[in-house]
Amino acid sequence: MPTNNPLQNEIEQLNRIQDKISFKAVQEKVDEIEQAANSLPGKLGRVREGGYCFKKSLESTVQSLSTQWRTLYTRVQDEQRKYQTNLQKEANNIRAAHAHGATAGSALSALEDRADAAVRSLEAIYTSVGEQIQSTQHSLDDIAWTLNQLGQASFQLAPGELAFEAVPANWKKTGDKDGVDGVLYLTDQRLIFEQKEEVATRKVLFIATEKQKLQSLQWAIPAARIDRAVGSKKGFMNKDDFLTLDCSAGAPFQTTELHLKGESGETWSRQIQQVKSGAINAERIGSPAAPNQETDTFKWGAQVLLRLKGEASQVQVYGNYGVSGANQDSEKQAWLRQLLIQKVIDKMGELSAKGYSLDQFIQYKEEISATVRAALQDDFARQGFKLVSLEIEGFRQASA
Repeated sequence: MPTNNPLQNEIEQLNRIQDKISFKAVQEKVDEIEQAANSLPGKLGRVREGGYCFKKSLESTVQSLSTQWRTLYTRVQDEQRKYQTNLQKEANNIRAAHAHGATAGSALSALEDRADAAVRSLEAIYTSVGEQIQSTQHSLDDIAWTLNQLGQASFQLAPGELAFEAVPANWKKTGDKDGVDGVLYLTDQRLIFEQKEEVATRKVLFIATEKQKLQSLQWAIPAARIDRAVGSKKGFMNKDDFLTLDCSAGAPFQTTELHLKGESGETWSRQIQQVKSGAINAERIGSPAAPNQETDTFKWGAQVLLRLKGEASQVQVYGNYGVSGANQDSEKQAWLRQLLIQKVIDKMGELSAKGYSLDQFIQYKEEISATVRAALQDDFARQGFKLVSLEIEGFRQASA
């Protein structure tokens, strides 16, 4: 809390700035990413040994991310040492002035601004690849969970049948107000739901004193009998993910609904379609590569209102992107182009709010491009396209 003593106030402010100069938060995040990056090869090896043979791109993804991270890790450490050396010198000079009873005035605020800018610069180096590393780690952990659940299952897969995904779910069984908790499995042939839950068998004053574990196969539907799988959001503030199934004759029900816990209904809808169409086979290790598709390249540009150095400024951003795919729907292409531009604008607004300067936008345009491209992959895939590349070529401040 500020006091009436300006010198004491500055001493306390300098102590807070010293924490920033230590880059403790940055180092903790870098160490977290380093640990995740080091875990990827082992996690991938274990799921392959466990029999998981889909998502064949994981091998190249893990290798690429490991290579990128080794370079970025060294760069972050080098840049951090440089910033720390220079900022610590300034801090020591101010501390010496304080020791002689003098205040630093604007020099202290300038030091804090430079410390904050240094943190942002370091974050810009590792954030994009770090997010990809942690996303890949999450995917591998999900696969390991799927294999573990399958190993504990009360049923057996058919000969030659292979697991693709699994997720905790609550089946909204007709006549059961609480639904049935369990695991939803997707294989290369079927959609399967297994009950796996503990239910109270005795209660005292509404508190369960005895429980029973229930685990059994509830239903299994050949993918070909699923006419439609639709993802949706429901519940408080539309935060709950649901999957609705409409099935043909021969299925155990005509329609039903599941509350997915941890994955989106849209993702599962798309994965079920992959199984139905046979596209999942292209994901299998050892499957032939998909035929080369022509990549079309398009230019794009936008003008964005940002706050640079505390003032509103118009900034022009421009670049190109490459797409492949058989879908020639011009309306969808136009919609995706606008979506791409909007994602770039949103990202620039987010970074501007963090205090990025125009020079920093230019310096980290590759990292910004990679982040936006990763965020758009699913949107393009849902429309029948593959976003092959996205490049921000440059930024420039628009003339007044």
